[in-house]
Amino acid sequence: QVGSPKEVYDNPENVFVGGFIGSPSMNFISGRIDGDTFKVGDVSIKIPAGKLTTIRKNGFADKEIILGIRPEDIHDELLFIESSPETKITVEIDLAELTGAETVLYSSLHGQNFVARIDSRTDIAGGQSLDLAFDMNKVHFFDPETELRIRN
Repeated sequence: QVGSPKEVYDNPENVFVGGFIGSPSMNFISGRIDGDTFKVGDVSIKIPAGKLTTIRKNGFADKEIILGIRPEDIHDELLFIESSPETKITVEIDLAELTGAETVLYSSLHGQNFVARIDSRTDIAGGQSLDLAFDMNKVHFFDPETELRIRN
């Protein structure tokens, strides 16, 4: 993929680029489109209308799909969660690693590992549960067969 570092980081053309650029790398969660939600097991996360239109236009309605989300686009702030309750998940934290100004959380969603970067002021430790919310305006969806980003 050719582009400025920011462009490549913000808009990876495929799973490889999304996973290669950034540290920690982009999270990839396999699930299914179910109506207007991304579904993983019994967890449903609402998809914004614009992204849903793109998904449907490309033939992925009610099909398997890969959601890509950067660790910094997963939030624990109460204000964010309250303003986006349809994107909230409750997970058990496997490991919380304080790195100074932020804490890197390691967890999983129905057996699929993911990493979140949150403010270090959140007092959390491994073994505890935490509500998180996905910034669905920042996610990317990928074709599970070709691993290419689904776009307009």
